[in-house]
Amino acid sequence: MQKIIDAWEDSSNGYGIVLDDTAIYDHSTKKFIEDIRNSFSGDCIPWDPTLDKPYIFKPQLFLNIDIRARNSRNALGVFVLHNLHEVTLYLPSGCKSGCKDCTEFYKQFNHCTQVNEGYLQLEYYQNLLSLFQKNGIQKVNFIGGDLRGNRYLQTLLNENVSSSFKKTVYLNYKHINGFEWEMITKSQSETVVLIDSDDLKRIEILPDIDNVQWNFIVASDSDLGKINVLPQIENRRTKILPFYNGENLDFFAENVFMELDDIIEKPIDRKNIFRHQTLNDNFFGKLFIMPSGDVYSNLLMPPIGNLSTCTIKELVYKELDEGNVWLKTRNTVTPCKNCLNKDLCPSISNYEFVIFVM
Repeated sequence: MQKIIDAWEDSSNGYGIVLDDTAIYDHSTKKFIEDIRNSFSGDCIPWDPTLDKPYIFKPQLFLNIDIRARNSRNALGVFVLHNLHEVTLYLPSGCKSGCKDCTEFYKQFNHCTQVNEGYLQLEYYQNLLSLFQKNGIQKVNFIGGDLRGNRYLQTLLNENVSSSFKKTVYLNYKHINGFEWEMITKSQSETVVLIDSDDLKRIEILPDIDNVQWNFIVASDSDLGKINVLPQIENRRTKILPFYNGENLDFFAENVFMELDDIIEKPIDRKNIFRHQTLNDNFFGKLFIMPSGDVYSNLLMPPIGNLSTCTIKELVYKELDEGNVWLKTRNTVTPCKNCLNKDLCPSISNYEFVIFVM
């Protein structure tokens, strides 16, 4: 069987190999052929030696251009922003809520955190949104500390009501009262309300607000139990966000980690397998921009550059050409690279970065 698999990996064989009588009648080979047929992955057919062997072109994942070709800098420059799909803008804003994990939440999932004034002024944010509109960016997230009355947010939402990209505003539950919900509704933005485990103890009822997603942050089975008894939760759009606090590995092992049976429970199509071999679909195409001008492809990694010295296009190219986040696959890390199922697994996530320090 290994001979067959090796032959398939050689593109000159056209996804096919000629089997002699010895191989055809070998028990393990017959079983392998049966599995291939049953999974509709291929077939074994009679071959006439006087005719050319059927040739099947091996499918390959297509990106806008071969991002691994170092000599294609000029060509890539034309298309590079086509690879950017989602941008998270952190707006300068303070906060006095004092959430105990404020400095850790935002490294694992989209979450507010206190950020101070920096290099980026309001005009720079306006120019960025104009650039995103022109280049077909699909989604822009607005996050900060306490965004109530934040002039950056008010101006940027008001000026981009008819923008083609999806706008999402992230707010802490503590900052709901008095917030300008009408402004967000008129701007055709989605609102995500963040509720951590400490707030779960105090919530008695969720406000009746349209166009809102409620993100519940949990770190234990006890937190999950609190959510299950919340009133009105059945009629809300909700999402559960596990948070790794350094002491709850058992909670993750029970509720987050996946076994092989979990992975193959639903069919995995060929496109997903090829995508997992080439790029990280949790990280690819996403940038995070801080008020300091620092730009990150992942907030658990050092910045890839600063907007005071680089353009967005240059930074996207740098991540594609030199970075280790957008293209970080299981083929590149231990122990995943030695696992036969590495291309079936979901791409590496932030949880694996913080738990296993990849």
